[in-house]
Amino acid sequence: MKVITYKLEDNFSTIEFEQGEELYFGDPCYVVPGWNHDSGHDIWEMLCNEMFQSVTKQHPDSGEIYTSRDLDFDDKNNIRVVEVKTSLENMAGKFHMWSTNMGDGTYPLCENGTKIKELGVDAGCLSVIPMSLIKGWGTESEARRLGCIVDDHRRAHITAEDGDMFWGDYSLHTSWEAIRDMEQEDEWMQCDEESYV
Repeated sequence: MKVITYKLEDNFSTIEFEQGEELYFGDPCYVVPGWNHDSGHDIWEMLCNEMFQSVTKQHPDSGEIYTSRDLDFDDKNNIRVVEVKTSLENMAGKFHMWSTNMGDGTYPLCENGTKIKELGVDAGCLSVIPMSLIKGWGTESEARRLGCIVDDHRRAHITAEDGDMFWGDYSLHTSWEAIRDMEQEDEWMQCDEESYV
């Protein structure tokens, strides 16, 4: 089994899924097989090892030499493609993910500008994953409980900007500015509703 990951380039960022494919929006750590998965394959650890590179640095003030693990590219402003390659039946496939702007928390998933679900995040990232892949991993119940499942397969441009994701009619907001704007809009909507009472 092998996991590869890379930045989705702009000229390949129009993506689509199989006709009738359900899609999972949510934190990938909830559904990607980890150390305790029945298959014995820790795909999550393999992915993390591919995403982070060891870099030796010198502290600018103290001069201390240290090693840190840094992301291989800025995935708050780029979409990450993850490909799981294996001969194991139903375990191989491809999905897309990105980092949130503010790390862990709860973030709104919107369709056509209307919030449809609040998604919890524990790994600082979010994803869109075909449910056929999640079913192959045996993590469908986690996906349905912890994420948002939509039935959509359209061909549309996917992008991440400052941790906010946009794909077709869907958007996932994790930046301070986007969340503040949504909260202000909710307040204005409540004021309008109260004024009609």
